[in-house]
Amino acid sequence: MDLMHRLLTARIEFLSFFQQSSNISSQYQAFEEIIQLHDPPFYLYKNSNTIELNQFRSTAKQIFKSLYPQSNIQTCQIKPIKFTHNGRTVLSYSIQNSDMHDWTDPSQKFLLYIHGGGFVYGDIDIYSGYECYLSRKYHMPVIHIEYGLSPQYNVYWAIDDVVTVYMSMLKFDPYIHQRIIGMSDSSGGLLWLRLIQIIVERKQSVPLALVLLSPWVDISFNNIEYDNVTDQKRTLFSLQLVTNLREQAFNIDRNLIKFDYFKEYNKQLVKINPKEYSFKGFPPLYVIVGTQELFLWDAIILKNKILENNGQIILEEGYGLMHTYPMFHLWSSEAKCAQNKIRMFIEQF
Repeated sequence: MDLMHRLLTARIEFLSFFQQSSNISSQYQAFEEIIQLHDPPFYLYKNSNTIELNQFRSTAKQIFKSLYPQSNIQTCQIKPIKFTHNGRTVLSYSIQNSDMHDWTDPSQKFLLYIHGGGFVYGDIDIYSGYECYLSRKYHMPVIHIEYGLSPQYNVYWAIDDVVTVYMSMLKFDPYIHQRIIGMSDSSGGLLWLRLIQIIVERKQSVPLALVLLSPWVDISFNNIEYDNVTDQKRTLFSLQLVTNLREQAFNIDRNLIKFDYFKEYNKQLVKINPKEYSFKGFPPLYVIVGTQELFLWDAIILKNKILENNGQIILEEGYGLMHTYPMFHLWSSEAKCAQNKIRMFIEQF
């Protein structure tokens, strides 16, 4: 893939001498073209069966493991840990790259990472390389939460998993929130938003700050103006794909008659949607989104909600860039720049 990326970059740079230049780097344009050419395509059909779902997960793993950096077992330590609260236990992983204190050290700040994947895919195997990079880049340990995936577990289970981890941490150290930087991508952003809302409702302490990459904020998509041409141009996540992922996450009995099915569907939309809850008491947020992606409007909704509640938020919009583009720092200068800005934000705390 690296060779293809270099060849496509060179072709784009050559053609730029004869065409109007773009504000987007040739590296990024080449990277986006590679993703769009991937076979099989990154797509999950509506009402997919188990075989189709497993194929989608396999494709996702194939794509993202090739795009994220590989973890170096000699420098990056990955250890399984279990968090327990109220009889519920959640598997997680501690990730340390280079010399630093363990996350349990009272003097050590760390990232609590909730991964994305539309609630359907994503695990330590996919994310370990990226999280090792984050640990080295920000010089702090990373805790990866291995929450239950849909449709085997619905989205409520995933929320209970992340709440369990956070409450277990507070029980371990009542002041641990003073050392936590929350971070996520895509649907992991929705889990972080609901986690903060639940923590505030329970009058528990929130983390120092949140860094959200292309967060999923409004799961209803009621405010999205659908344009088929624009949707087809979106790299990675189209509206149709995300709608199909959402259906898997709710996992409603398909044997219900049509009226009852959609009644239950809409009921769950409201119940899970962060937009329907309070945004008071949030820590400072740093949000990055691409202007070419589906979740641009979600990020704007989040900014407005935070400001309405006198919170602090920085929203960075990457012009013409795709979903979660900062995660692909190996492939474009835009992503590298975004990661440097994230580091500067984190170093304030």
